[in-house]
Amino acid sequence: MRTNGRPLSFRVRVCRPDDLLSGNDFLLVSIETNSAHSERRLDHCDVWRPELAPDPGLQASYENGVIDWHEFVRRYTRELRLSLEYCEHLRALACDPGLVFVSSATDIERCAEAALAQHLERLECEHRWSQGLMIGGYVYPVREEIMQAGGLWFARHKAWMMPDREAWLHIQSQLPGDF
Repeated sequence: MRTNGRPLSFRVRVCRPDDLLSGNDFLLVSIETNSAHSERRLDHCDVWRPELAPDPGLQASYENGVIDWHEFVRRYTRELRLSLEYCEHLRALACDPGLVFVSSATDIERCAEAALAQHLERLECEHRWSQGLMIGGYVYPVREEIMQAGGLWFARHKAWMMPDREAWLHIQSQLPGDF
């Protein structure tokens, strides 16, 4: 589903440099600060934001097992809230054209880039919530259609957030009962 020629989906992924596909329409983003990866980072990435990397002490605490994944995400999210301008810019880019965070981490599901992707999705949900683009209640009959229209699940409010008014109205018209 597109409006005014723009995709309505919020697209953020994390992958390793070796897994990058050529010809994708995503912006490649790196937050790594390690100079050993700088040459590879410059070859692959469109955007470099080392200021969004977690504090080295926090990263070391997570990597050494002093804190677990959930505590790392909690503390890193607190750091990211201080960089609202950079995060908002990336949030907007995640809607069009979409972002791929390039990570050299062994586990790309539990790395700083994955935590940043979660943070950006939460920002997008809050943005949509403030515009009143939520769908709640019994949506199982149209769940696939919600996801195809670019809907995001906002766990905090247990509701789907639609990308724009047009998609919101379309899904509302498909729901059974009085919503």
